[in-house]
Amino acid sequence: MYWEAFKAMQLAEEQLQPYAGTLVGFSGEQVDVMGYASLLTTFGEGNSAKTIKVRYLVVKTPFTSYNI
Repeated sequence: MYWEAFKAMQLAEEQLQPYAGTLVGFSGEQVDVMGYASLLTTFGEGNSAKTIKVRYLVVKTPFTSYNI
């Protein structure tokens, strides 16, 4: 998840857990990892919907284009 999306969702920075690692983008650039957040996420619709906790890495990068 992009840092800007994390902020736009009004999530507290205290929700971020430390992450020791580096991500490398498709063009070889390194991406700063701010940490990870465990968030309840719903997949599917209606009776087939399932909600589970998902760990999202939160990254800070100047190459940001996302939709919320």
